Amino acid sequence: MAGKTLGTFILPESGSRSIFAKPDEGKLGPPRLRTYRNLNVNNRRKLSTTIESKREERRKEETEARKTKRFDRISVYRRYRVGELPDVQISYAALLTPLLALCQLDADLSRDVLVLLLKSIRQEDIPGFDSRASNIFMRTIKSSTEFFPHFIGTILEVTIAADGNISIPSSDVVDASIAAGTEMLGSLVMEKYLSKMSKSSIEPVKKKSRLHLVEEKRDALWIRMAKLSRHLGDVDSSDAILLEKLDFGEGAKEGLKAFNIGDFKKAADLFAAVSRQDYEGENYWIEYYHEALKSMGDWDQLEQSLPNKTDTTIWKHPSTLQEIFDCNTRLALSRRGFSAEFTDFVNEVVKDRNKAEILKSSVPGELAFLYAVEGNRSVSQLHFETSVKNFIFDWESTPVILPEARKSVIEKFIPSTDIYRFLERETFGLSRIRKIWVGDKASETDDILTRDKVFARRYYLLTDLKSIEDSSKEAVSSRLEVTFDFVNFALCRKNKYLAFKALEKASEYHEDPGYDVSLKAMYDLAYTRATLFRAVSEEPQRSIKWIIKGQEILDELSLSQLPSTILVDIYAEKANICCNLAKSLVTLLDSSVPLPSSYAGKLKEMFNVKHTWNKERIYSDLIKTGRDQMMQSVELVDKERKPKLILQFVKYCSDAIESSLLQEGVKREMLRDKVTGILSAMQHGLLDARKMFPSLLPLLEVNDWLGEEFMIKISDIPSWMFLSWDKQLFAWLPSKIQPWITPLVIRLCKDYPSVLVYGYNVSKESWNKNVNPKTHKEIERLLRSSDLQEKFLGALQHVGLPSVLAETFLAYAKRTGDFEKAYDLLKNTIFSDGCEARGILYREFTRKWKAKFTQTFENEMPTMSSISQLALDMKNETKRAPQKILLKDLSSWLSEYRRLGLSESIELPGQYGSGMKPMPEYHIYIESFEHEALILGSLRRPVKIGIVGSNAKSYKYLMKFGEDLRQDERIESLFEAANSTLDANPETRKRGMRIKTYKVFPLSPRHGLIEWMEGVVTMQDFFDLSEEDKAKVASASGKYSRLHKGPGDYIPGYSNLTEDDVESSYDEALRMCIPKNTMKRRFERLSSSPEGLYRLRLSFIRSHATMSIVHWILGIGDRHTSNNMVSVLTGESVGIDFGYAFDVSVEFLPVPEVVPIRLTPQIAEVTEPIGILGIMKSSMVHTLNAIKEDNDVFLAVLDVFVKEPSIDWIELAKHAGDGNLHARAKESWFPLKKVKIAQDKLMNGLNPAHATLEALKNKGNFEAIKNHVLGSDSQRGRLKEHGLSTEEQVTCLIEQSTDKNLLGRMWVGWYPFL
Repeated sequence: MAGKTLGTFILPESGSRSIFAKPDEGKLGPPRLRTYRNLNVNNRRKLSTTIESKREERRKEETEARKTKRFDRISVYRRYRVGELPDVQISYAALLTPLLALCQLDADLSRDVLVLLLKSIRQEDIPGFDSRASNIFMRTIKSSTEFFPHFIGTILEVTIAADGNISIPSSDVVDASIAAGTEMLGSLVMEKYLSKMSKSSIEPVKKKSRLHLVEEKRDALWIRMAKLSRHLGDVDSSDAILLEKLDFGEGAKEGLKAFNIGDFKKAADLFAAVSRQDYEGENYWIEYYHEALKSMGDWDQLEQSLPNKTDTTIWKHPSTLQEIFDCNTRLALSRRGFSAEFTDFVNEVVKDRNKAEILKSSVPGELAFLYAVEGNRSVSQLHFETSVKNFIFDWESTPVILPEARKSVIEKFIPSTDIYRFLERETFGLSRIRKIWVGDKASETDDILTRDKVFARRYYLLTDLKSIEDSSKEAVSSRLEVTFDFVNFALCRKNKYLAFKALEKASEYHEDPGYDVSLKAMYDLAYTRATLFRAVSEEPQRSIKWIIKGQEILDELSLSQLPSTILVDIYAEKANICCNLAKSLVTLLDSSVPLPSSYAGKLKEMFNVKHTWNKERIYSDLIKTGRDQMMQSVELVDKERKPKLILQFVKYCSDAIESSLLQEGVKREMLRDKVTGILSAMQHGLLDARKMFPSLLPLLEVNDWLGEEFMIKISDIPSWMFLSWDKQLFAWLPSKIQPWITPLVIRLCKDYPSVLVYGYNVSKESWNKNVNPKTHKEIERLLRSSDLQEKFLGALQHVGLPSVLAETFLAYAKRTGDFEKAYDLLKNTIFSDGCEARGILYREFTRKWKAKFTQTFENEMPTMSSISQLALDMKNETKRAPQKILLKDLSSWLSEYRRLGLSESIELPGQYGSGMKPMPEYHIYIESFEHEALILGSLRRPVKIGIVGSNAKSYKYLMKFGEDLRQDERIESLFEAANSTLDANPETRKRGMRIKTYKVFPLSPRHGLIEWMEGVVTMQDFFDLSEEDKAKVASASGKYSRLHKGPGDYIPGYSNLTEDDVESSYDEALRMCIPKNTMKRRFERLSSSPEGLYRLRLSFIRSHATMSIVHWILGIGDRHTSNNMVSVLTGESVGIDFGYAFDVSVEFLPVPEVVPIRLTPQIAEVTEPIGILGIMKSSMVHTLNAIKEDNDVFLAVLDVFVKEPSIDWIELAKHAGDGNLHARAKESWFPLKKVKIAQDKLMNGLNPAHATLEALKNKGNFEAIKNHVLGSDSQRGRLKEHGLSTEEQVTCLIEQSTDKNLLGRMWVGWYPFL
């Protein structure tokens, strides 16, 4: 070696010159700077010229040298003369040789090229190719000891492309995929096998494809598919296979349920029993058993269950080797040394070259740790370097499109980084290492077993650091802080076993009287939290026992000796104890079980609870005691932690207020605490508090005594924090809380008029005289301050066909009977000769139609008949409109608009929703408008326009007339609220579950702007049907409609048509229609690789499940193939057009939509082979659970539908009133009823079938409809109306949405067979 090593730096040998050494004495050269200064001007110029010319020559020489060096590195493979005709003279070999060299340098390229070559050869239809390829691939995998991901990937990708005709034994596919880290490709291969097997059971297998695949049992394939899914991290699919596709008995099902809720002890016992059964030659449950033991930290039991170290099969399964080393390492850490048996095993393996190589490549991180704790630094360093190489290789081999897999690669490498820091402790410094480890907080989505491994190693290594350095107090403090962080993380992940195991480790310090009082208090606090967590899962009596024990632990602390930072947590934990105790006591009393006398005494002594027989007094006293504890905590907390603690206090109050047991006096106090708490947290800048603001508005309406305090509090909060809720504030302005929100609304209008003007233009028409005239006038003055903005909004009224606008105003006249106002709107918008903003299309329309409108509205008395005739004329006029048009033909003002030279600017809409203080100086402004516009062919003929921003980018929008877009905007706001909830929930966040949203800007109750989504097409277009396929769809529609001649036949059909009639007709339509896998094939064509297909399909399934659940909560119907969209870029499912929300499509359409969500055959086929009950169902469960657990903001946003009903809702309310609208008191009765159903779904476990029936109860033939909706022998019919669990709700929802009897009764235009 050329020099000595210090860390990662190489020092030069003695005698050699360092690059930092000074020049020798006497060789400094002439003082050039001084000489240069002594020269005269002319000589300086000459010298400068000479120096510059030499520099130029030197630059040229260096450039040439670089070119030569670069050229020398190029290998020239050309063997033909320059000048020959390449297309004639170049042979195939001359092309393949450089390609081969390139492939040897790039593994990804080599895989792509080899896959293409093999696919091309296979397409030549060479006899016996599939059979020979199967045998070669099989022999290659069986004889391999190392599995290179790109090579295994090549084999698997070719097998996938062969649709199961090239087949390798499924056991080999699984082993190779897991060893190479290509589980995703292996999973797709298994799908092909299962699909092939399904076809072979229906159709005779072709002779050339009669391979061993048909001899494999279906259940064995399912088990191996489940194994791959679990290794891939797809627990949802794995569990669905085991629960739905295989029959392992009730023990296995109960074990899975116990495992998923964190009861690992019960799960381990059940898995142990199941794992003793050899099922189809597989013992898959042993993996679940091992994971349950790891989740409990029971390493002794795991060691007994693992294969014997002398078993030769362990060398073919790197994951088993990993388990053996993990287990023995953890046992060594607890026993303070490795067992002699394990040491002998390692020493024997090292002597065997082949086994040693397998060991080094499989478990380098474990070997590095083993030698590090043994003090063999150099060997440990070598193994660490191997683990780094493995990490880099795994990272490069993992596709970028799989973020979850990449996160897993990083997580697995974290333990190795700790070894590196420990080895280089002299370089890092002990204090810095401790600081890094203590500061590395686990995320809620981290893998708990990996974090457990990290914690155990750090805890052990910190002991060694203690022995190296004299500062034992700092070392102990570090160990305990690492412990407490892991305990909190384990409890967050609902794992009480690992939490108590960690506390058991740290108990040695708790018992030592010499250690710091604060550290002991932190230990007691962590132990109390774990005890409370244990209490939650117990029955009431045992729960109360554990809760009292937690209180006793905290009562023993000497609070006067503790710093405020710890006291804050102690008081907050005491509040949680009071809350949990109150709930447990109420549950116990409800069950008619008497309270043990021993508990009564402790309750009186510890919590001052005297009336142990009175539920209201018990609950209220304990909640008030907890409130006082939380107040103390808030008073003591430091400024940095205060906002989050205040929000914790707010949630405590919110939970307590929901109970009907809370006495009025305590409830008033907690209502005030909730209002002031949210506003205080907002004042401190907490984003979560801002999201909760809408929930305060309904509280103010019911509790007007809070108004003054509310108004004082919000005056200290910056106005920009309320920008997200401007529409809600405008909607609430006409209500009784007007006096308290008016100052805030005025402030917003003054500070951000360009934002507030959109909401104001829509809401003002519904204010009538309910808003103070003075307030209304002031808002009008503030928002009309910009002439340019007014012209812009006025010009947008003309970005639509004049016939569509006229039809919109005529519809308003027919709906309201206010002919005068309708005519005023027509004159001011369409026929206004003084309006220069109108384009030539409007002027031509005026010349053609103005006289007719004048005659109808002025010369004659307008009637419904004459208005209807005009509306029909406008429809015909719209049909003649062109598809493409110039913007100037609609609005000359927009077409001619240029920002340059204007004193004012117009901001691009939608830039104030980031949750941060707006910085308008950095916003995008409208520079100009694109010249061309596109008129879409849908019912309202919306116009697509392009806006050029000040950043030179083009932004597309859709201008839509004839609809009140407030509902769409509010639905999108609800989607955003749902996304916030999904982002906060660990289960949904780690799965990346969100709803794709877009911006909606209502400009009036009749028109608005919608953000255009690029790369998104309707589901109908996504199918990409040929003319032949379209004809099949038309034939299927005709066959489907055979039972229903028209809309009037559907309701009577519930009595006239039997279930068999409908299902038979539906099945016949399916047979006549396009193949069920059309959508699935479309995803395959969109994908550039199998990994891309997997990702696109997963994205579609999860996004569609998430969207479907939120759609169901909101009762969104009309989900036909043009209102369901799919992103061709990401595969996400997107919903548009929410006019039929809150079960309107069930209650008011002539053909009621009895199918709540769209899970039609094309969508179901995308989820195959596992089916809808796999990822689709589990994603729905996770989504519904997340929204149920945190529904405050979601339900608060719903209130805006009640406070400011859209035009459509007002009309529907009139129809729903059955002529008794006045008896309903006001039009808000209808939205109140609809919002109540949404609340029932979230809070009361409403059965989806009964939600449908609630909307149908005013329909004719209700009893017959009810029988079909509930089903003849269905789970939804057997379950009760309310009180369903989340999983039961989702099960019923899927069952109802896939019921052929109900699908066969949907409107044909909904395309239920697609």
